[in-house]
Amino acid sequence: MSFIEAEPRLQPQSRFLSLPAELIFATIEHLSNDRRTLCALARTCRLVHSYCEAHIYRTIELRETSDLEAICTAFASRPSRVAAVHKLGILYKHQKRRFGRSTNERTLFNECVSRMTALRDWHIESPFDNFKWGEPDSVEWVEKDMETFRQCLEKASLCQGRGLQQDVGLSKLETLVIHSHGTESDYWEVTGFDSLFRHPTLRHLHVSCIRLPSDMPQLESHVASTPLSTLIFDECDLEVASLERILSTPKRLKNLTLGENVFNIKIGRLPSPKISTVPAAAVKALMPVAHSLETLVHIDPMFLTHADPTRPPAIRIEGEGMRNFFNLKSIDCDPCSFLHQGIIASRVQAPPNLESLRVRYYHRHYQNEHNLFDELPDINSYAQLPSLKLLEYIQPAITPRSAFYASQMADSICEENRLRERHAYAYRLWKRGVQMKVYAEMHRKYTLIPPYLHTEPRPELLLLYDSDAVGFYRDPSDPTIAFEDWLDESEISEEQKEVPETDQLGAKHLVQLRNEVRRAIRRYIGGVRIRDHSDEMSDDFDSDSDSNDESIDSSELDTDSDEDVDIEIDEDEDEDDMDDDDLDLDLAEEGLEIDAEFLEYLLGEAEDELGDVYEDADEFLASGMTIDELLDPDMGLDAEHQHEGNVGGGSAEATDAEDYVDAESEMDEDDMSGVEDTTTDLD
Repeated sequence: MSFIEAEPRLQPQSRFLSLPAELIFATIEHLSNDRRTLCALARTCRLVHSYCEAHIYRTIELRETSDLEAICTAFASRPSRVAAVHKLGILYKHQKRRFGRSTNERTLFNECVSRMTALRDWHIESPFDNFKWGEPDSVEWVEKDMETFRQCLEKASLCQGRGLQQDVGLSKLETLVIHSHGTESDYWEVTGFDSLFRHPTLRHLHVSCIRLPSDMPQLESHVASTPLSTLIFDECDLEVASLERILSTPKRLKNLTLGENVFNIKIGRLPSPKISTVPAAAVKALMPVAHSLETLVHIDPMFLTHADPTRPPAIRIEGEGMRNFFNLKSIDCDPCSFLHQGIIASRVQAPPNLESLRVRYYHRHYQNEHNLFDELPDINSYAQLPSLKLLEYIQPAITPRSAFYASQMADSICEENRLRERHAYAYRLWKRGVQMKVYAEMHRKYTLIPPYLHTEPRPELLLLYDSDAVGFYRDPSDPTIAFEDWLDESEISEEQKEVPETDQLGAKHLVQLRNEVRRAIRRYIGGVRIRDHSDEMSDDFDSDSDSNDESIDSSELDTDSDEDVDIEIDEDEDEDDMDDDDLDLDLAEEGLEIDAEFLEYLLGEAEDELGDVYEDADEFLASGMTIDELLDPDMGLDAEHQHEGNVGGGSAEATDAEDYVDAESEMDEDDMSGVEDTTTDLD
């Protein structure tokens, strides 16, 4: 036998592994959110095994205590997996009488948390929030789980001053969110958790429902020692002395939210504002961050103590106020806050470089007779701020249930006198270089209040008025403009283009703005319905896939039961389901991300609003109509001129043809009879 014949036969190298290492790593990085594919790739060879595994365990989100056994088994079989965790969410769902059965598994997992040396993002939510803290198992959460987390944070905080140790858990933590409670109350004492405010690497801290002690002298030795840049107190009982201690610990705090208890008011806990009642002490407490603070938010329950929160009493603060806050660019508060009545109302005490001011109410539209849609605050306080560039008003509102209620809401917000006064108000600000915006903060339900938990929908801001978009160049006395002028601007003479600057709105412009608001609300409602329906479908698919999914042994790397899984649809369907599937396919071919069942629901809603529109979804598809047009019938007037711009259409010459058609179609003789040719000075 020759030497060549005796040579062992080499296995051909995989074409994937023959790629440069940079491309292999980039491919694995691209698959970081597809854990099943990563698991399959990790089983191919040792070369990519460790790198894939690092991505598989990078993010862990626990929603069920039943998941703990599998993940603990995976950690025990290979401890290096613990060090691979970068983002952790402990977000157990509430399951009555089941939480206590997982004590051993939770204890094992919580011990693993103390060894997560690479953890950077940690989100903790008690399963007993939302009025469940009175259950027996909630005491176990507070006294065992939260106590273990406190010890982990304390151990990491002890690294400060003697160098960070790479083998210490949570020594690289940068973001921390905690929503918890006490043993017998929805509020928990921060005593013992002072390590939250002296952690050596933490940059973003969000805590809710905590009760600060009267003072925290233990933080005195940690002045200007932490890298904390964002601090959010959410529905907390704050004490000014403790707040000053806490704000003294960061080197350069940039973003601060002082969220006092506004919404968790009940029998035995009346509104108790702590900061605005002592404005001078509050300003003193903020002084440690005067050199670095950029944004400041104050959520204040003071308005609950006033008979008329739209006209709160003036607050006088001795000294320089916030004149030394040179980096403070944005303030968000309500009219009763000490920031508004004591700082903003006094030009000499306001931050010298303040550019953005957001004034918000916390009582919801229709819930209280006072709202920003009816009457805006006195303008003089804002007009005297020399650096102000943007003034925003935010009024909470409940999301309308249908297009009919959306129209009612739009008619109320854009009632003629209110809209004229709002526009004249914005004109005075515009003359001083200040842009004004008005938002509706759309809430889904009355029962949803802060702090908003993991799966709870948060309020969304809906822009209803933008002074820059609406503009102040128009002829309010001209009731009509030739339709061809809208389509071909080149034929308009220079004289026709020259429109006067005015704070007045003609009848046509009122109709245009009202239509814009109506469309904005309807689009929002349509988007909410589609998202809700998609979430329901996703939950159904997830539950089906969880029950039918084949389990994979932990030795095969697929140990995280919260991973994204491929959905397999049962092929054994009846004829009715097949009809829906065929329609779903037609919808997909049309580029519509919506299923047949929900489309039929939308068609029913449209029929309720407009009369007979389409008999079924097939007729809808044949019409070529879009989902946006179905959700908003006003948009169907001229599909070629649809737009998705902000509320308001700019100056008179910039308004599109669609608004013109809407205006002409909705103006009747009564509307035209109310057109006034005179211009009133509302200053």
